[in-house]
Amino acid sequence: MSFESQGAKILAKPMTASGFGNHLTLTNGSYVNFYYGGGCVYAFGSVTLQNSTISNCLLSFGSFAAKGGGIYVKRDLTLNDSVLSGNQALAASKALGGAAYVHGNLVVDRSTIRDNSSFTNHTGAMAGGIYVRGQAQVYGTTISGNLSEFAAGIMVRSNSTISNSTLSGNAASFTTGGIFALGPLLLDNSTVAFNTQSSTEFGAGIYANAGVVRTARSSRTTRRLPTGKRSACIAGTAFPTAARI
Repeated sequence: MSFESQGAKILAKPMTASGFGNHLTLTNGSYVNFYYGGGCVYAFGSVTLQNSTISNCLLSFGSFAAKGGGIYVKRDLTLNDSVLSGNQALAASKALGGAAYVHGNLVVDRSTIRDNSSFTNHTGAMAGGIYVRGQAQVYGTTISGNLSEFAAGIMVRSNSTISNSTLSGNAASFTTGGIFALGPLLLDNSTVAFNTQSSTEFGAGIYANAGVVRTARSSRTTRRLPTGKRSACIAGTAFPTAARI
């Protein structure tokens, strides 16, 4: 099942979308100055996507915040065996979540979040991948190649769990290429590698305001970068206070 949107979006109450055999695909949505958000999907309630793809959707806003280049969810978002790729949130002053903006909690399992972006004219963009106001649980997932000014991969404002996952090759033009977590972060059996930032103030791979608990199974990778850029990863201990890695 496939939907191609040219200047239109799906407006939904709580929703489950599933693709069997052929993926359920929403692609090429484009919305300019839509106040509520979401280049392809704006949902009033919670959304579950299974075996689905949201790709090449665009939300562009001049004077207000652009929230969710691909998806805006008023409550919770669950992704199972799904792909969010090539989505963009663009605005003059604030753009949050190139792939998705989640007002509630996020659960991602066996999915891919790649090559999404968020940018502004005034360094107010956060999360090229996913911006989460609630808690985030990420399992068996790859978050890669996302671009933004801050927190290029994922930004979470509450507790976060990253397990059996990879955050790689995300790039922030200012700070924190991988994950920016305002609450406690649990990292288990995961790799954070080759994420970049231009600033030297925050961690290029991870910034965790309330500390990181990480297992010995999580891997550490570093990469040489031009002067003024940092890339770092994570392996094996616990930080009781703010961590910049």
